[in-house]
Order: sequence, then structure tokens, then C-alpha cells
Amino acid sequence: MPDLPLAGDMLDSTRVQCVMLFHHDSAKFHGFLGTRVSRLIEEARTEGIDIPTPPEFSTDFMDVPSRDELVREAAKENARGADAGAVLMHLYEMAASNAPEPSTRKAIGTRVSFLERTDVLFRDGSEPNRSERIVRINLERHRCVAHLWAAVVHLHLKTHDLAKTAELIHKDLPFVLAVAEKYRRFGEEWTAERSKPKKPFLNAEKTWRVPEWYALPAVGWSPDDETDGQDDAESMGD
Repeated sequence: MPDLPLAGDMLDSTRVQCVMLFHHDSAKFHGFLGTRVSRLIEEARTEGIDIPTPPEFSTDFMDVPSRDELVREAAKENARGADAGAVLMHLYEMAASNAPEPSTRKAIGTRVSFLERTDVLFRDGSEPNRSERIVRINLERHRCVAHLWAAVVHLHLKTHDLAKTAELIHKDLPFVLAVAEKYRRFGEEWTAERSKPKKPFLNAEKTWRVPEWYALPAVGWSPDDETDGQDDAESMGD
């Protein structure tokens, strides 16, 4: 069970977003982290705030891949992660409402139905892939961080917008992580009724989690309550 690389400083939100986007690619993880950290340090110093360079920051990753390529890739992973999070959120909704035989397949279908009836566009103006096959691929790609994305989707975010994702995480990281941890516990316990062998939705050995020392706030929502519903939780409106 890998711990999120939190240090208790103002760069934690950037670290978490980098894990959500590039947990599967070390070079892109460090490269994107480097571009974000360098920008934050520059902005802080223009305001007279001295931020020490974090130990994981390395200029070795700054030129491969390029900054523009990193931003493009991050926007794509942001949309893919939203798919993974939405599937976990819908799966929870089915379980919480005692729907008959909740399943990953049904949760994926709910996500696709939402995309089909919603005018969602990426930042470059393209449309997301509205197919069960693509959503399943995105789920498998980001399953180990699906609970983090579920928290983002749950909190009524425009999840296909990379800047908005960063804004939410930076604004209230402890709350986002508290909601994510509740989704993580649900995902690590839930198994499909007909699955053989029984296998939880989230693998506890692979799923990223908040380190034990990190203090999480109490949140009003719990896995025993229903979420506000798909249209609210996945609202893409302004």
C-alpha cells in the first residue's frame, strides 16, 4: 500500500495531483512536479516568500519530456482519471442504495450514459470517448488512485479541466483526502456478488493511501450515506 508523498507543506497538493496523473510514469511524474514546483517557488518569491526547494525536486527531469508535452499529457490523464473516479462513485451509489447486484459493468454503463447526455469538452475542444471499452481502459489505468478521483468527482468538480482539479485540491487538500479515504475503504471492502474468486474493487496492496501521521478532518459524508446523485456529483456546469 504506497503512501502518498506528503510532507506537511504547501507543496502537498501538487504532489497529490502528480500522483493522480502520473503514478504510472516516473519521468512524467517528476517532470510535471518540477514544472509546478518551479512555478510555485517563482510566484512565492515575487511576493517575498522564501520556499526551500523540496528534496524530490530534480532538474534532471525538466527537459524530458517538454513542459508543453507534460501539460498535454496531464490534461488527458485528468479526463481518464475522472472516468475511474466516476465508476467508483457510481458503484458506491448502487451499493448504498441497495440496488440489485451492483457491479463494475453497471457503474461503467452509468458513466457512459452520463457522458452521452452531457456536453463535456476537453480544453482543446475535443470530446471525450463515450464508450464502455474506453472507460474500462481508463479505470484499469487509474484504479490505484480511483478513490482520489472519486473524491474530485464527488465534490461537484468540472473534472475534465486540469486547472480546476488543481484548484480544488490546492484549496482544501485535507478535505479532499478525507473524502478519498472513505472511498478507498469502501473500494477495498466491496466485492461483486458473483465474482469468483472474490476480489475487492481496489487492491489494498496497490492503492495509494494517506500516511498514518497525516491528520484528516471529519467529514459529514460517510459510506453509509448516499451521495447527492449523479447529476449533482458530476455536474459539469459553471
